[in-house]
Amino acid sequence: MTMLAWNVRGLGNKDTVRALKNFVSKFNPGIIFLSETKQKMRYLEKIRMKMKYDNAHYVEPIGIAGGLLLWWKNDVKISILHSGKNIIDCELSVNGENEWFCSFIYGPPYEDEKQVFWESLSTIRNSTQVKWCIVGDSNIVARAEDKMGGVPFEPSQAKWFFDFLNKSCMIELPIQGGTFTWSNQRSDDDVIVEKLDRILSSLEWSETFPRALGVLDVAMASDHAPILLLLQGMPKRCKKDFKFESTWLLEDECFQEVEKGWAPIPQVNGSRIFGRKLKKTRSKLIKWSRDKFGKRRRSAEEITERIKLLQENPLILRTTNEVKELKVELNKICESEERHWHQRARVDWLKYGDKNTKFFHATTLQNRRANTVLATFAVVYSTATMVFVYTVARQHFPQHLVDGVEKYGRKLVNFAFPYSQITFPEFTDAYMRRSEAFTAIQNYLSEKSSASANRLKADALKDSRSLVLSMDYNEEIADEFEGIKVWWTSNRNIPRSMQISVYPAVDEKYYKLTFHNRHKKRIIESYLPKVMEDGKAIGQDNRLRKLYSNNPSKHWNGFNPKWSHVAFEHPASFDTLAMGAKRKKEIINDLDAFKEGREDYKRIGKPWKRGYLLYGPPGTGKSTMIAAMANYLKYDVYDLELTTIKDNTELRRLLIDTSSKSILVIEDIDCSLDIMNERESKKRKIKEDDDLDPISKEVKKETEETTESKVTLSGILNCIDGLWSSCGGERIIVFTTNYPEKLDQALIRRGRMDKRIEMSYCCFEAFKVLAKHYLKIDSHLLFEEIGELLGKTDMTPADVAENLIPMFKDENVETRMNRLIEALKAAKEGEGASRPNEKRKRGCNTRINKREKRNIR
Repeated sequence: MTMLAWNVRGLGNKDTVRALKNFVSKFNPGIIFLSETKQKMRYLEKIRMKMKYDNAHYVEPIGIAGGLLLWWKNDVKISILHSGKNIIDCELSVNGENEWFCSFIYGPPYEDEKQVFWESLSTIRNSTQVKWCIVGDSNIVARAEDKMGGVPFEPSQAKWFFDFLNKSCMIELPIQGGTFTWSNQRSDDDVIVEKLDRILSSLEWSETFPRALGVLDVAMASDHAPILLLLQGMPKRCKKDFKFESTWLLEDECFQEVEKGWAPIPQVNGSRIFGRKLKKTRSKLIKWSRDKFGKRRRSAEEITERIKLLQENPLILRTTNEVKELKVELNKICESEERHWHQRARVDWLKYGDKNTKFFHATTLQNRRANTVLATFAVVYSTATMVFVYTVARQHFPQHLVDGVEKYGRKLVNFAFPYSQITFPEFTDAYMRRSEAFTAIQNYLSEKSSASANRLKADALKDSRSLVLSMDYNEEIADEFEGIKVWWTSNRNIPRSMQISVYPAVDEKYYKLTFHNRHKKRIIESYLPKVMEDGKAIGQDNRLRKLYSNNPSKHWNGFNPKWSHVAFEHPASFDTLAMGAKRKKEIINDLDAFKEGREDYKRIGKPWKRGYLLYGPPGTGKSTMIAAMANYLKYDVYDLELTTIKDNTELRRLLIDTSSKSILVIEDIDCSLDIMNERESKKRKIKEDDDLDPISKEVKKETEETTESKVTLSGILNCIDGLWSSCGGERIIVFTTNYPEKLDQALIRRGRMDKRIEMSYCCFEAFKVLAKHYLKIDSHLLFEEIGELLGKTDMTPADVAENLIPMFKDENVETRMNRLIEALKAAKEGEGASRPNEKRKRGCNTRINKREKRNIR
């Protein structure tokens, strides 16, 4: 399809109307946009009907200034979105395909209006996501080379134009046929020429119409030259076949030329004479037609080419007067040609009627389709031949020769395809370890896929009541980063060959990123790190947190991993934890400082990990504290069972297989293995071995060799604070014990167990937390008595909570609190009898101050 845009500077002139008719006859544009028509709609409608355009939209002039019109044919579908004195904005498609936006503009000539116009134009739509084209008179001189003569170019005049281009990511299409589109048409010394008319497009539009081309035609009857936008590029010229025109029969000279061509040819006889006479007659008719009818056409073409030459080379041939004379002569020729065909049309109609039948149209279209099919078949056949030759060459030619051909072939493709591509496979090595980059990209694209992709995949998440959408295979979505447009595609390679392997065959899935070569540095250094960071954050928020347990090493293989897991759904939180508010706040602040301290740990040169030692009597909430920490940080939990590990090597392999953002837990470490106080144990062992006889020593040695676990204290220390502790980041290590005095001091020193938290017996503040959640009360008359009893009695939070749980349905608060009081009194009596002088140690204040007593009462 062809589109014509022209600033006619008034359509009331007959020469302008005649020039417009010639453009329509020559190029047959599907869309015509004219600016500065300076005419009312009634007059313009008459011209439209004569030129046989089906649809129209007008913007009336203001007085005798301005005015816009848009004409289009029925094969073009246009929906007008907005129109004003400087713009007609619409959405269009040709034959129902390739819908895109087009803005036909007439830039304001006044400086104070240009800023408002270009700023408002940039707010119409986001050109980085849609196909958008802008055509018309911009009234802007953008560069110094776009102007010649007159006042020197001032760069500040084009500021708003370039701001629009940068903000909207638009590019300017090249225009063939000349540099300048406007001239003041004065004498040689005062001539001024400028490039004012332009074609702008977005990257999406340019990719949809890669062959689109702008063409500048001769300026006729206006100081502006018309611009033609050819969506499919310049049509190819082909040699015309000889056709006998029925209009030749109206001329007597035609019969004379036929007689000359059919005259006897000497020395030619037989079947050859017929073909020779036909060829001679064709030559005679072609020469006669060229001399008879082509004189005016040749003159018009010669004058047009001369005007184009003068417009393209204003520095060499500054002959403005000659241009004026040539335009006057060209107008006379066009007027004469128009009068001739107008008169002939009347005679032909009276004599022949409507001989333009449907049969001749059908024949022409059938031949055209046949030519198109043959051309398409030739392209497909040549492509298939090249693929076949390439396959044979790879199998029979030397490898170094094939590699050289591929190398230079890729260079040739890169020269014509200025885009770079990066592939992110799902698995990174032979052990089928899933790539973190692939997972992060999948999370990053999940939100954009639902809005941009047409084909999606759905997967359940967390509680299986919510879905996560991702783009399906062979689907593409676009993304934007700091004005740079990139494209992501999801692909997979299905294995076709049969493989014998213990591992199941899987599809090779990968993501491909495509971007322009000039943005490679910014994409690699800025965009990809941002994608990784955002993808990991999205995955962290959406992931199903897990509780891991290590499997015995004898079962490790490709199907049974080192860790097995279940969903971590523990409901504990710091709000429900039976502990004083001050101690809770202290622990939460410590966790926040660790989570946000990546740069601090890196600066001081320490692995990003932290150790916590939770100690206290059974039932004081050590496991609940771990669950609250995991829920608060949103970390996975790895429950490490030392008794299933054979030696230190397996311990290191388990540690390497843990992920970041996790809590590694060893509960009751004093009971897991006989490694505590290992130094004293070794001394006693040596002394005991010296006292044994040789037979007893051999029996003892065999018994020790059959012991399953050989994990040592040194191995544990190396994993939590040695070189192996730096494998992975953002990890918390938690030890729990009931008897901290039994632990080796090397295990719990600062730097290994950075924070020690005593989980003590229930105090009054912890009781109030339990009462708030179990009884749904904040105060009660029995609180004072319970507080006094808790200050004199050792009872764990688990025992207190057990007494607050209702024994049967609808049990009231007083009954449960009285049951707790009785349990506290019984515990006090038993404790006084067994430990009358033992000093209690508590983690919070057990006394009730006067203010709390007043609140209770």
